[in-house]
Amino acid sequence: MATPQAKVLAILPKITGGISFICSAYLVQHILRDPRKRKATYHRLVCGMSIGDCFGSFFGFVLSTWPMPKESGIWGASGNLQTVAAAGFFNQAGNLITPMYNGMLAIFYLLLLRYNWTDSRIKKIEPWLHAIPMTLGWGTAFAGLFLDLYGPANWISWIAPFPSAAACQVRETCERGYNFNFYRWAFLYAEVWFTMVYVVVIMLMIYMKVRDLETNSDKYRFRNGKAVSAEDRLKRRAKSRRVMNQSFYFVGAFFLTWIFGTITRLIQTISGLVYYEIIVLMTIFFPLQGFFNFVIYKKATLCPSRPKKTSPSPEKPEQAQQQQPKRGLFGFFRRNEPEQPEISKTQALEASAPFSVPKGAGGAPPPTYRVPSDVARQLAYDSDDDDDEEDDDYAAFNPSTMSADQLADTPRNSQGGGSVSSTTSSNRPSKFKSVNMTGTVMHESIEEEDDEFDDDDDDDCGV
Repeated sequence: MATPQAKVLAILPKITGGISFICSAYLVQHILRDPRKRKATYHRLVCGMSIGDCFGSFFGFVLSTWPMPKESGIWGASGNLQTVAAAGFFNQAGNLITPMYNGMLAIFYLLLLRYNWTDSRIKKIEPWLHAIPMTLGWGTAFAGLFLDLYGPANWISWIAPFPSAAACQVRETCERGYNFNFYRWAFLYAEVWFTMVYVVVIMLMIYMKVRDLETNSDKYRFRNGKAVSAEDRLKRRAKSRRVMNQSFYFVGAFFLTWIFGTITRLIQTISGLVYYEIIVLMTIFFPLQGFFNFVIYKKATLCPSRPKKTSPSPEKPEQAQQQQPKRGLFGFFRRNEPEQPEISKTQALEASAPFSVPKGAGGAPPPTYRVPSDVARQLAYDSDDDDDEEDDDYAAFNPSTMSADQLADTPRNSQGGGSVSSTTSSNRPSKFKSVNMTGTVMHESIEEEDDEFDDDDDDDCGV
């Protein structure tokens, strides 16, 4: 008859493993359904890690003791040698793929933060970042299957002796798991512990790089020959810190998952003893890798939309409330754009003109000029260039408030005074001058986009 302690060890991983499986499955479908995330290296690495955790969580922890042979005497065992071998095969693959992907994420953050690699450059080596975990995980899983290593290992199906450890001292009397201690180290512990060491080294390198960036940011006020404002420097420092913190979160989850199993194996190797309390903590935290990954991933993607840089007027507080992002299902942020009143073109011109609007021929409304929306934002002093929503291709402007340079650079309808009817690239000027509201030329070049720390595409507040 099974003891209460054995029942606890059999039931706990089913609960924590089920939570981890649901969280990892959510991340997989969440990333695969989004075309934008499918193109990003960071999201694809998280997706690969979640796929590995799905296998490990379900076959290793949710099934737990169920696939084990009935004759093993373990509580909940209701399978046979074939079912325990199948569960052990997927458990070995999943539980090695997941920590290996943690190591690949550390390499990704190292290249991004310390060596300033662009995403396009990282994508050139991305196949290796997927090939290493998948090759090690599935390779060792197939090797264990061919070597008949999988059996009941207390509360999971993995590399274990059957019918007993004493019987497996001799090859002829061992049905499963001959020389199991060696293969446990060769197929899992060595890879995981090596990953732990080099992840710590990588995190130290990242921390030193970000610390130097923060220390020296005030010394360099020019970049690519252009002055960098204090706000931009603080923005870049904040993003570096944000990405570094996210990398530390993933590493922390990795260590929290494996710390109690590592302590157990060390004590068992040195003294041959096993402490029940540590095993209980292992059954709680070891299956929760997917849950920790989910929390870290959603912590980044749940960042609210960036606030407008131009604060609303104090006499209209209801507009300030409309600017705040609303929460949708499960608290996820969704954008809430304030509704704009519908007005005619003539009313818009009259409201924006500093003097009376000139009439066209026969009293008709004046012609409406249309310019690209990025120039419109510059003219209107709207510096909000961080919004992820795509702007309309063209925005209407009043010619009475535009300078001669603006009118010369503005595409017009070939038929005369009407607004531009074609939105093809042939009607758009290749270069625009940035001017203020009085028509004074500010500069003629548009600052190049920063590939390393571009805030326009970051829906995860870090990567």
